[in-house]
Amino acid sequence: MEFFRTLKRDPLSFLRGVLRANATFSILSGIVMIAGGARLGAWLGKAGSVALDGVVLLMFAAVILWITRAETVGLKVAGVIVALDAVYVVDTVRQILTGQFSTAGNWFYGIATLVVLDFAILQLSALLEAARQRSTARAGYEQSVKDEETDGIRQ
Repeated sequence: MEFFRTLKRDPLSFLRGVLRANATFSILSGIVMIAGGARLGAWLGKAGSVALDGVVLLMFAAVILWITRAETVGLKVAGVIVALDAVYVVDTVRQILTGQFSTAGNWFYGIATLVVLDFAILQLSALLEAARQRSTARAGYEQSVKDEETDGIRQ
């Protein structure tokens, strides 16, 4: 329950934590793919080395870590990360369903896809909660301005 209380209490901190977890998973996956190279690629049923995929994951992780270093995580930028995670999930499911991997590859990419889907859902939840809180705060501010204007007219 504390997990969800943190989401409600401070969605931007929650978002930062999930983004960092996403980056950590991407780093670990990237290192495995670079180290495994062509051998891992063959085991997963890919035509060549997966080292380049690993390099891309490391670059993705570096961008996420750079984003999370800012004092405030930009909601639009975080939304792009969610979109990229969603594209990864959809594309990987497509590849699994069309038989582009070996059985081991289906398991490897299937598990990775479930993890990335979890990150996308948690990140999106934090974005939506932050937007909801921002909207509520804005509405409260606008109401207080109207109240002050009304009070000024009455006096």
